[in-house]
Amino acid sequence: MKHLQKKHPNEHQKVLEEVSAEKLAKKAKQQQSSSSEKQLTIEATIEKTQGYGKNSLRRKAIDDALCKMIATDLQPLSIVEDVGFTSFLKTVDPKYTAPSRKTITTVLLPRLYSTKKQQLQEELDGVKYCCLTTDLWTSRATEGYLTLTCHFIDEAMALNSTVLTTCHIDQPHTADNISAELQKITNAWGLTTKVHCIVTDSGSNVKAGVRLCKWNHLACFAHTLNLIVTAAIKNDHELNEVVQKVKKVVTYFHKSTKASENLSTNQTRLNLPPHRLVQHVETRWNSVYYMLDRYLEQEEAIKTTLCLLDRNELIIPSEKATLIKKAISVLSPFEAVTTEMSSESNPTASKIIPITKGLRRVTLLHTDSTLADNLRKEMTDRFPLGMEENHLLALSTLLDPRFKAVAFSDRNAVEKAKRELLQEAVTQYQTPQTPQVEGPSNGAGGQQEQCIDVWQFFDEQVHHIASHQTPTSSVLVELEQYVKAPIQPRHGNPLQWWGENRHNYPTIFKVATKYLCTVATSVPAERLFSKAGELISQRRSRLTAENVDIMILFLNTVC
Repeated sequence: MKHLQKKHPNEHQKVLEEVSAEKLAKKAKQQQSSSSEKQLTIEATIEKTQGYGKNSLRRKAIDDALCKMIATDLQPLSIVEDVGFTSFLKTVDPKYTAPSRKTITTVLLPRLYSTKKQQLQEELDGVKYCCLTTDLWTSRATEGYLTLTCHFIDEAMALNSTVLTTCHIDQPHTADNISAELQKITNAWGLTTKVHCIVTDSGSNVKAGVRLCKWNHLACFAHTLNLIVTAAIKNDHELNEVVQKVKKVVTYFHKSTKASENLSTNQTRLNLPPHRLVQHVETRWNSVYYMLDRYLEQEEAIKTTLCLLDRNELIIPSEKATLIKKAISVLSPFEAVTTEMSSESNPTASKIIPITKGLRRVTLLHTDSTLADNLRKEMTDRFPLGMEENHLLALSTLLDPRFKAVAFSDRNAVEKAKRELLQEAVTQYQTPQTPQVEGPSNGAGGQQEQCIDVWQFFDEQVHHIASHQTPTSSVLVELEQYVKAPIQPRHGNPLQWWGENRHNYPTIFKVATKYLCTVATSVPAERLFSKAGELISQRRSRLTAENVDIMILFLNTVC
């Protein structure tokens, strides 16, 4: 550069100017880029703070998701006012602001309810038969409610269960009032003539209300089983005495923090599972089973703790543990059945006959058990041996490809069920059109006439057979083929089997869809307000009757 400056001053000056111009251009470009970035950052910040517009699709999607969360998890509406929840929402999406409680109850939930209700109505319009379950219950505010659930088989041969209505009943729970409410609900949904059966508990007022509706009634299997086992335990005086003592022990540990902590220490020292003791719930017989079973598991830790805390009066003698073990052995099949029959996934009414038969047999294995004797007696009173002749139960069992006639003990009951099934199937039978023999067409000439003469005798035979084939004979053939078909695996899905074989037994299939939508228990309806140990009783006690209906219908529909 010095050489250029001394020897070539003009060229040197020109280079300096070019370098200076490049520096200025580069600096200007950097300033422009920085300004642009700042501008974008400011614009983005403004956009974020502005939030979503009222008609924003994104806002609507989040609103709907929020309503689903509230309904599915039965969250209190006040959650939208909780500081932690609003902070969480701002972190997830700063542009979203949760709606107020008033907006949720007056706009969002009703809007979602309306959409889901319309979808459900369209589906129910295509249903030919349905089964109902109902239950009367009381909220924490001592308000009476009636929940009605509908069970039906859809086009994909899957059993659907959906709550129709949860309504507040402010009148006495008389048969007339219950009947009027049930018919009001089914009329509103267009289901009154489609109700094949309704399942309820053993309450006399509910049963009387159902009779006024002129619907087939089935006592809830789970409730009946609960009554059977509860009575059997109560009437076994020696066992009942032990049960009461175990209750006192469990109550003591639940109420005493010191005892509970000592029990935990002894569980660790004795290498026992760190399980809490199970408390008895009056309305659930199987809670007695779980309580006794857990006591046996923790017996050593329990006795050690009681001894160390000087509560020897609560210690149960070792010989009583033998009695508890025998009781657990007798009750184990009943616990398994209670769990199975409370399932929501399968049409379980068809299981009542074979399961009852099985329970009777397992009690016979315990020849020296007062509890087993009591169970058989109670089952005879509440599940009479003639239950195989019950039209509803018999046809449900016969039409289940897993059971058919094998589930019955009485051959006469099987034949009676077949006759009833045949009679019902014939009413649904549609005589197929007999193909007509076509006359000669123009242009066929003598060759066509010759063909008719050749086939005339055959065609006359076909016509004669078809004309003498009655609906009864056709359905009888179909029924016999179904009965003789292989029994399906017990853990299989009967609805799936019928879906795959509907064309093999088209008339019997129609009757099957009627009886296999019958559930055996009303427990699924009760789960809606007892789920997670509480539902309406505490967190929902402040809901209005209308919002209880919307929340519970929505919960059942979307889950």
